[in-house]
Amino acid sequence: MLHYPERPASQSAKLIEIFRETFRGRQEALKRGMATIKVPQAKRLYERQKDMAYHFKPELFVQTGGATLFRCPEEELLVRDSEICIMPMGVPHHETVENLDTPFENVVVCFYSKTVTVHLARADESMTPRATDIFFYQTPYFSDLVSMLNLCVGLRHSTLPDSKAGLHGVMMGVFSLLLNMIATEDGAASVESQRVYRCQWLIRNHLQDPELSVQWLSDSLGCSSNYLSKLFHDELGEKVTHYIMRIRLDNALFALRDTTLSVKEIALACGFRDPNYFSRVFRQHYDMTPKDYRQTLVNESGRPESEPKLVRGEHEEYHYGFDEENRPIRGNLK
Repeated sequence: MLHYPERPASQSAKLIEIFRETFRGRQEALKRGMATIKVPQAKRLYERQKDMAYHFKPELFVQTGGATLFRCPEEELLVRDSEICIMPMGVPHHETVENLDTPFENVVVCFYSKTVTVHLARADESMTPRATDIFFYQTPYFSDLVSMLNLCVGLRHSTLPDSKAGLHGVMMGVFSLLLNMIATEDGAASVESQRVYRCQWLIRNHLQDPELSVQWLSDSLGCSSNYLSKLFHDELGEKVTHYIMRIRLDNALFALRDTTLSVKEIALACGFRDPNYFSRVFRQHYDMTPKDYRQTLVNESGRPESEPKLVRGEHEEYHYGFDEENRPIRGNLK
């Protein structure tokens, strides 16, 4: 069982400085065109693979010592010291420590439930990367960072001539936002808040496991299940079990919208052992089955935007010089 002890306050400043130096160093390397960015192909998405995990948001790794061997279903990537890796959302992967010339260490940025986590990982006794110190940031940059990293995944594998320049430019923006975030947000929350954030972090990393429970979480965090349940509810106003179910259903909505996985595959990917139970729970929450929800998205995708393209004076332009009824608009238009 893994335990996550509280971090002494004296360590916070030193760790934040490590994050700052890491992000600034890669930003400068990108400016000089000297940075290496590795991204596995976005294949076999959301498949359950032995000894592999996947997430519903991308992850960012910056190697600061040794190397990480990422094993995916169809390829392996070795990320060396000072190199950057973006793990696309939904890609199953396994991480292995490679010390090479220097001891293993990397800075990892994750995204979950409107929270950005930044942690330092080092090798444990079994030579597996282990998060030793985790900072939690509630930041307005959350959605922007996720979108930018998703864009980087596409640019990295694009064959268009300016893709590399675009990739480096977007990654510089990512590091700028991360630097702003750690400069303006306090990731070192109170002891109680740290425990709740760690609980959310554990849920994120084990959401696909049908055995995920309050008891397992409390054992991992070194506290009683009653204490964790009360603390979680006091901090977030929601029961742990309700939170787990809500996040699983949120991920299911995303998968139904943005993937072609079957309902059964989505149920398993979101931690439901029984697809029929998943469908029943989904219907209880959204008054429609998963299949019906997916069909409504198909129907809505063909509808034109309801808002006008341009409002100028008393005119509303919907179709480049035409109003909502497709009548030509007189006067100056842009």
